[in-house]
Amino acid sequence: SAAARRTTGASATGRRRAAPPAANALSAYLPSHLLPALRGFEGEFRKVAVLFLELRGQALTALQAWYLSLCEVLDRYEGLLLKTDLSTAGSKWICLFGVPQVHEEDPDRASRAALDVIRATPKRLAVRGGLHAGTVANVIVGTKSRRSFDVMGDAVNAAARALCKAPWGEVL
Repeated sequence: SAAARRTTGASATGRRRAAPPAANALSAYLPSHLLPALRGFEGEFRKVAVLFLELRGQALTALQAWYLSLCEVLDRYEGLLLKTDLSTAGSKWICLFGVPQVHEEDPDRASRAALDVIRATPKRLAVRGGLHAGTVANVIVGTKSRRSFDVMGDAVNAAARALCKAPWGEVL
């Protein structure tokens, strides 16, 4: 099947080998071109840039357009949308740079992405952000029946605190 082909890879001898559990668990949620980066991945400490965004505004059509714009920006700078928290009070979005692919300039990529997101936000919506770079533990958490990829560490916490202090229309 297509899912099985996405979650296995050929060895140097040309034989098929099973993908690691991380690739199997995430294959339904990630684009197929990212799956090779998960080979042998179960968790590690890694330097990343964490960008928290908060969006305020209740126009659902504007939210959809903003989300598509965010996805374009993340693709351009090779960022990853890790989580969203949608509510009527506002939505929060956690973006990572440096997972699964590491670039020396991931903090710069995150900064440029944040500025592009701010510029692309329509007037009827308000956005603010918190950005921090540092070492995180990126792991697969949960049970066999429900697992997810997550990052933990001071860099995540610092980005969340920066978000809370940021004025609307800015990124700290």
